[in-house]
Amino acid sequence: MGITTIAVLALAATTATPVMHLSFATPGPYVPDMGGIFPALLHAAAWVSTEGPAAGMQALVLAEGEYIELQEARVLLGEEAASGSLCLWVRPDFDPSSLPSGTWEGWAVIAWLQRRSGNGLPDGYNEIGLAVHGPRLLAKAAGPETSAPFADIDCPLRKGHWTHLAITWTPTRRCLYVDGALTSEAAGDFQAPRLDDFPGCVACHPPTRKWFFPGAFADVRVYKEELSAEDIRRIARP
Repeated sequence: MGITTIAVLALAATTATPVMHLSFATPGPYVPDMGGIFPALLHAAAWVSTEGPAAGMQALVLAEGEYIELQEARVLLGEEAASGSLCLWVRPDFDPSSLPSGTWEGWAVIAWLQRRSGNGLPDGYNEIGLAVHGPRLLAKAAGPETSAPFADIDCPLRKGHWTHLAITWTPTRRCLYVDGALTSEAAGDFQAPRLDDFPGCVACHPPTRKWFFPGAFADVRVYKEELSAEDIRRIARP
């Protein structure tokens, strides 16, 4: 399995500016990103691109065992990520409804950022991301004293079908959007996820490099701000 450097490009279509934007607009081996601070790395046997969910949009196809390694989580969102947004298009090449739902089986990680635990292993705290577990879609923006996802819904993803997913979080609210519509919202007094030098991943679980998500990804964005509902709708309906 090779490692391909992912290049960098500024591109914004919302009232906020992304700190990372993988547009996959350039034929391999380079993927335009935003910022130029540290390139993301494509861990894949070969570059495979395809048409994305909208005209003029490109996508990257990842097979089982392939993934994108992102920048350090603290570089993207800071050491205390009190607010932010993560959004992307995804098209699974498997049927999520067929996955088992055991404790350690049936997981497929869409995108994930987290802090190292004291023993170097995942502990469920200080995590931000989206994952499928069995027939459920989970969304997390967890601080140091909670490990529960803020959203746990019937998985809306279908094999071979494009779906736009987005999560936003602030100290008082967490939101999950599906195809531009608010699907789940949690209100409260939330701790900020604490992040360090651990790199994030698209299509796998960062610490274990397991729980892969074979399928296509397009327009992957990370923001330090909470995007508005209108921003999410605009991104999800280009």
